[in-house]
Amino acid sequence: MATYGYASLLAVAALGAALAATGTFGRHVGAFAFLTAFGWLSGLTLAKLYKIVAFLTWLEAYGPVLGRMPTPQVQELVVERRAAKWFAAYFGRRGSRPCCCCWTKRGSSASPRLP
Repeated sequence: MATYGYASLLAVAALGAALAATGTFGRHVGAFAFLTAFGWLSGLTLAKLYKIVAFLTWLEAYGPVLGRMPTPQVQELVVERRAAKWFAAYFGRRGSRPCCCCWTKRGSSASPRLP
């Protein structure tokens, strides 16, 4: 699931490079910082928490009987295929918004409408 987070990081880096190449990074530094924090870091945190919560659940449920009887593996407690769809939806929705801040005309004070 962290693959989605790293793909989001690549998208943020590409956006930063595009803004720097066009010379508009200074105007959009606030939006870029927001996208980095809430687009990439929040998604990566969500992906890591997905693994941590599964491990803590396994530890709470099967820790006391560990070694005395067969226990399932941590990966058997989650359905990766179902979770992958939700992560794709999360990152797909996040990915549809980043460039909207760059589409306003120069000198325009109107903010873009987000879907």
